[in-house]
Amino acid sequence: MYPGVHATLELERVNGHALLFRWPGTGADPAARPAVLMPHYDVVPAGDPDAWTRPPFSGHNDGTYLWGRGTLDDKGQLAAILEAAETLVGAGFAAAHDIYFSFGDNEETAGDSAAAPRRTAGTPRCEALAGAG
Repeated sequence: MYPGVHATLELERVNGHALLFRWPGTGADPAARPAVLMPHYDVVPAGDPDAWTRPPFSGHNDGTYLWGRGTLDDKGQLAAILEAAETLVGAGFAAAHDIYFSFGDNEETAGDSAAAPRRTAGTPRCEALAGAG
């Protein structure tokens, strides 16, 4: 999925499962600051499965509702970001500044993957993102 994104953006894996994409900007505007979009795709632990009306990770569709732990939480935003980026890459779009996609895998439990864009204090990436968002 998203071959244009994978061919154009730089990918760094963080903490094993989180994904940090960098979409390099043109640098045409030296004052332009990078942007960061930060959805997550993890799910809060379900606890006791017997306490649920339906099995918490079944994705059961009863015709009215989709039953499942974390069925919607932030996954739509992640898909929308990738869909938009794929379309823009295909159209030849180039931003004046870098754009980062920080896709966290543990926001619900630890959150340390979300710090990926800033984790190397003092680096140009860190300093550039310090005021982004």
